Amino acid sequence: MTLFKNFFRSAPVKTKTIFIIENNPGYAESLELYLNSCIKDVDEIRIFPVAELCMLELDCNPAVVIIDCLPDAKYDDSESGMELIKRLKARKPNTNIILLSPQEEISVAVALIKEFNCGYVKKGEHAFAKVEELIKEVW
Repeated sequence: MTLFKNFFRSAPVKTKTIFIIENNPGYAESLELYLNSCIKDVDEIRIFPVAELCMLELDCNPAVVIIDCLPDAKYDDSESGMELIKRLKARKPNTNIILLSPQEEISVAVALIKEFNCGYVKKGEHAFAKVEELIKEVW
């Protein structure tokens, strides 16, 4: 995880709110439960099934936004995680972003990490623990 440690900006964290953008409700709720049990000082965790809903709530200034890079299959017109990252960083450049994705094409993740200063966690057996580590680095 030290690879990503320097990717997050050292902007002061004003709120300890986490946004999760995930189209799989069960996965999102499991991640929320895990984070609430491991990180005791979280103010709030909000789950969004599509990127557009998250953009409407950015005034809450989340400390961390966890995003699945893949487009939402349920909503044909929803934007992909990559499009969201571009819009989010344009509006809130100091937001810490963690890409949590089954993305097999590592070049996509590397490009996002370099361009937008993101952390990356591949979905899998230890994904939640890796997300926890990255969030604790932000705090």
